[in-house]
Amino acid sequence: MKDNLVKIARYLKKQTTLTLSCVSDDKPWCCNCFYIFDVNPVSFIITSHSNTRHGQIMQINPAVAGTITDQPAFIGNIKGVQFSGVIYLLTEEEEKRARQLFCQRYPIAHVMKAPMWQIMIDELKMTNNRLGFSHKTIWCRTS
Repeated sequence: MKDNLVKIARYLKKQTTLTLSCVSDDKPWCCNCFYIFDVNPVSFIITSHSNTRHGQIMQINPAVAGTITDQPAFIGNIKGVQFSGVIYLLTEEEEKRARQLFCQRYPIAHVMKAPMWQIMIDELKMTNNRLGFSHKTIWCRTS
């Protein structure tokens, strides 16, 4: 499983945007966020205001899922990751480190004052059609 995480992490570190899904009262909602991938402790760091629709939902129901994908025109080049996990607002101390990492990758984020969130990933599933149609690489935290 560790080799799978290395393969998936290589892809995730090259991407910039994830689609994040959350649910409240059986009603799904999603948003797009810039992210950084932190291999230890296998998590995504995002920034978003807590008063947004998704921010309010995630404070009530922290179970989330999402995708990260390229946008190829040819089906044989499809490559992307599905994930599930739990999200939480970072404490002041945690946020200092996270914001520093985030701003290294996205310098414009220095002017943003939105809170930082961490998605502790439970499962990653990568599809890579370049390795064969519907080729999957899976990582689970419990493994």
